[in-house]
Amino acid sequence: AVLPVGETIYVSGQAEPGENLGEATAHTLAGLQRTLDHLGLGRQHVVELKCFLTPMSDAASLYSEVATFFGEEVAPPVSVVEWISTLPV
Repeated sequence: AVLPVGETIYVSGQAEPGENLGEATAHTLAGLQRTLDHLGLGRQHVVELKCFLTPMSDAASLYSEVATFFGEEVAPPVSVVEWISTLPV
């Protein structure tokens, strides 16, 4: 993914709850989709995902949900940062 010249929109602070990291990630990505829809944008406009998660040892479930979310499209780069929170992601 390449950040094109021009306007840029940063989306943050949309963490959603879930029973585990995978479920919370799926809910959070669904929220991202609603935001993209509202803005008239698609998944192809996402150039990076920065995810704050806990525990880091479960990061594979996050990557799996990201792959599912983007499906046949190429997923953007994903960076992960471990954090302490009541929400998994």
